[in-house]
Amino acid sequence: MADKTLAIREAMVVKMKASLELTGLIPIASIYGERVPDNRTYPFIRTGDASKVAFPLGCGEDGTAYSMTVHGFILGSDSENGTLVGSAIRDVFDSGALFHADGKLAIVWRSGGLNRDPDEPDVWHAYEDFTVV
Repeated sequence: MADKTLAIREAMVVKMKASLELTGLIPIASIYGERVPDNRTYPFIRTGDASKVAFPLGCGEDGTAYSMTVHGFILGSDSENGTLVGSAIRDVFDSGALFHADGKLAIVWRSGGLNRDPDEPDVWHAYEDFTVV
């Protein structure tokens, strides 16, 4: 079975850029895949590394579940903006469907959180974890 990591990441970025809720908080030009330009400004979003787990489909073949994380980086003296961004990221994928060139996949939110960046005291790091099958 072909690895769909890049296609999933691209589909996630496309879907985030199409979200009015999310782009009301993060400019479209600041929503990235895995690579973030050196000259980026806050706020911005990037997708993280993917991990994969095989599971039996019951027809003699295996399927693959992908774990994907979306990271939001937001300036602020308190956690309010970071909480809003984390919530907006979850809402983008609330429909449970993700479309890419080969078809439709299911996407499910698993967990998330918000931390103050230890290296930059006014930067908050929101992260939301999803499983895609």
